[in-house]
Amino acid sequence: MAILDNSVKAKLAAKSSTLETVLMWTRNKPSKWLCNLPVSERHAALESPQKLAPQYIEIIQNRQKYVETQIANKLAEKKAKQEKSEQTKMTNKLSVSREIVKFGGVWDKSQMEQQINTLEAKTLREALLVQIKFHKVVLLLKGSKELFQETYNKKKYSNEELQDNLTKILELNDLNNDEQDSVSSEYAMSYKSEDQIQESLQSKKNILFSKYQEKDWLDK
Repeated sequence: MAILDNSVKAKLAAKSSTLETVLMWTRNKPSKWLCNLPVSERHAALESPQKLAPQYIEIIQNRQKYVETQIANKLAEKKAKQEKSEQTKMTNKLSVSREIVKFGGVWDKSQMEQQINTLEAKTLREALLVQIKFHKVVLLLKGSKELFQETYNKKKYSNEELQDNLTKILELNDLNNDEQDSVSSEYAMSYKSEDQIQESLQSKKNILFSKYQEKDWLDK
């Protein structure tokens, strides 16, 4: 195996089957063995592998094609999953960004207190959930997963608990009023159109396809 490994490193373009053949020929010395055979037996010994060679070559080629097909399918499957995941993320971010506009953009602490005093309980709950979801999905803020959930231990958070969770999220990420205004302007009041999303997605597709083509060319 050590000799074969060294041969693979020394001759990168050679097929493994070719290297194995060369190795077996040099180590087993079949030429010497053939020369010592009677003429009739020598012809028979050579005739058998000559007949079987096309069959084995076909088997090897089919195996190579199968492996290449499996690799291509895996890459295509991975690419499709990545595209679907990216599309889902972008759609989700766009949806949340649109929802948060209905409640005046991203709240800071003072705005949250104002909304609590003006919104009805049902609307307030919806607004708090949208605020929390925006911080999780769009801004990707840090915090324990319980802070970003609607329920805990199969029990829905009350409006007061949601308010506390939102306050903790703001405090954990140290967002002051100026930063909140910047966030609201950047994310809540502007978002990509469907055409921009499709253009971005197509660009990523082209990059992935180029990488796949490059890998396929190197494998050949």
